[in-house]
Amino acid sequence: MAPVKNTGTDHVDYFQGDNASRLGLKEGCFGIRVMEGRYWAVVKIRDGQPFTFGECYPLPVRFDSLPNYFRRIVDDHRLYCPSSDLAEVLDGRKPFREALNSSITSA
Repeated sequence: MAPVKNTGTDHVDYFQGDNASRLGLKEGCFGIRVMEGRYWAVVKIRDGQPFTFGECYPLPVRFDSLPNYFRRIVDDHRLYCPSSDLAEVLDGRKPFREALNSSITSA
């Protein structure tokens, strides 16, 4: 399984937990990439590098206004990583830079 939280030089990727592999997604993992002021859907396939796809959305965002597929990713991520800062970063309670500098890289 990919790390639940992966920090890059200018972004933080938050991936789904083990539930994704149980749903038959053995070759890939979906998540959310957060950068300064925006977020995207992200996917990691096999051992490749994660990449964004689809539309970029602005931050902060209200959780109940997220598109359905983002809400599923957030719910799954939080289920397997309850101490995650993803919700706080999405809604603006935690600054992006603080999440970027976090030392937590996996669940």
